[in-house]
Amino acid sequence: MTQRIDTRMFRFTAILLLAVMTVAGFVPRAQAGFIPSAAPHTLERGKNMDSVQQVLENKMITKRLSELGYSQQEIKKRLSALSDKELHQIATSIQDVDVAGDGVGFVIGLLIIVALVALIFHFTDTRVTIS
Repeated sequence: MTQRIDTRMFRFTAILLLAVMTVAGFVPRAQAGFIPSAAPHTLERGKNMDSVQQVLENKMITKRLSELGYSQQEIKKRLSALSDKELHQIATSIQDVDVAGDGVGFVIGLLIIVALVALIFHFTDTRVTIS
């Protein structure tokens, strides 16, 4: 005895599974590596100092620091008094700041949701009208 499969529901399920598997296929790549035994922040003081100096040259930051009562000489004196570890922490914190934010993930997620809603409306023959 054979059963007849409803083609509309079968097609909807197949496309839904295809969409889910496509989205699930985008797995971020994980990387691993060895950590050196010597502290890397002691080796890169010059690079870290350049990174911090570049940020301190920003007009908005220098204006805000002067509003708080810090002179350029005082900033340089305090910066030179920092240890290698503290300077490295500041430099990595500066690199981690993303000014505008990363909107790519948000846009992709939004497009996927819109596509799924459109597919559901298409396969259920639902029409949305705005008066």
